[in-house]
Amino acid sequence: MPASPSHVSKSVIRQGLSKEFTGDRPIKTQFSNSNIENYLLTQIEDEIKSSNAEKIAQDASQETAATNGSIDYFKSAPGKYINKNKVTEYLELKPDGTFFLHERGKGFAGKYEVSGDEITLVVSNRMATKGKLRGNTLIDDAGQDWVKSADSLTTSITP
Repeated sequence: MPASPSHVSKSVIRQGLSKEFTGDRPIKTQFSNSNIENYLLTQIEDEIKSSNAEKIAQDASQETAATNGSIDYFKSAPGKYINKNKVTEYLELKPDGTFFLHERGKGFAGKYEVSGDEITLVVSNRMATKGKLRGNTLIDDAGQDWVKSADSLTTSITP
């Protein structure tokens, strides 16, 4: 079975030019194998990849900070949130700082507090749970997304 072109080992010699003033011949031809060039190119590519990854991470953190900084979650939190995975479950945050949660066929009531992008729900029996607010989404402590319903988007904005 003949070897495929990708498995054939070849020694590549590259011809390069360097400016070197040697009498009447200003350009001198030089030869090199590709090992050094491949090493240098690999180092350059690795540096570019790592700097791009750092830039992407930095941009994401700046975007998150800008997004979180521009939204006053204390004012925008009230409304009805629907569990993205189970549409029969919902959480209603009322403007007076109280909430009603319908989850797993049961209803829970209590108070909530918003600090920055963090929300704390305290059920009447003193159990507390925390979540994060991201735009019109509430992410609970189990990582589930609760999306603000379209109806409450308009009602939570009006005073």
